[in-house]
Amino acid sequence: IAQPVYVEHDCFNTSIAERSSVTIRTIPYYCGVDLQQEHQAEDCTDKDIGQNIPTCRVGKLDYVIEKNQKTLSVQVSDFLEDHAYHVRLCLKWFVCEDLRTSALIEVEDPKTVTLSYSYILPCLCIEGWSAL
Repeated sequence: IAQPVYVEHDCFNTSIAERSSVTIRTIPYYCGVDLQQEHQAEDCTDKDIGQNIPTCRVGKLDYVIEKNQKTLSVQVSDFLEDHAYHVRLCLKWFVCEDLRTSALIEVEDPKTVTLSYSYILPCLCIEGWSAL
């Protein structure tokens, strides 16, 4: 005998690059049958996502090293222009060790900052992110 089936569905939010797993089963649970599907949401490397999701717009960093002055001039472009932007220097070990050399570029500021460093090795890194 056929049993009537009622379908209840809803939407849910997911984050960028998040994996979702959906399982469908009847209530009451007939015949032990499940339908299951997984989906991987696109990440910031997807052209449409990368251009339209604010957290994906990380900016482009260009720099010039002044070895005599032990400074780096960092120019920021291609970022959310209506938000401030953080730039910092760190030393890359297993994680990035903060060198306490950073700058906050306000919306109305020039998009170039100069940061001082004491040594370049083992790996001096420049990090930048939007102040969302």
